[in-house]
Amino acid sequence: MECSSCGNVAPEGSVFCPACGKALGKQTRFPLAAGILAIIGSCLIFAFGIVSLTGAWLEFYINRQIYLHVGGPSLPFPAYFLSFGVFAIATFAFGLVAGMSAINRKFFVFSIFGVSLLTVCGILVSIPFDSSTSWEIGSPIMALSLVSAVLIARSKTEFT
Repeated sequence: MECSSCGNVAPEGSVFCPACGKALGKQTRFPLAAGILAIIGSCLIFAFGIVSLTGAWLEFYINRQIYLHVGGPSLPFPAYFLSFGVFAIATFAFGLVAGMSAINRKFFVFSIFGVSLLTVCGILVSIPFDSSTSWEIGSPIMALSLVSAVLIARSKTEFT
């Protein structure tokens, strides 16, 4: 079988070209779709991480001002929002690289790990809110990352 990328003749039954590493045979668009979905989910997580970090800082600042001016009890630092914001920003980085890896059909395990981390972060987004809004915020992130994981898994043989 001849490689469409480099023109090298590969042995019969080869899945990848021995010269350039490109997948031989029919390629699907599943990795492209999975990568795009992972990047969109990563951007949503990034936005929510920024909102979470901003909310933690504002809550701390407002509580501190009330304590200083009114003399009331000091409220604890909003550690959940701060830690989630940092986790969301880190997940954004992993999800973005996983999406780009899926588009390039490289690093299968890392691509699956990145979109799995997006799913976990989507679940965590749902926790701090009341029940009427929790699934409205977390479900798009979970849906994007789960569909992306399925598409990556279906195209495992196309990865180098």
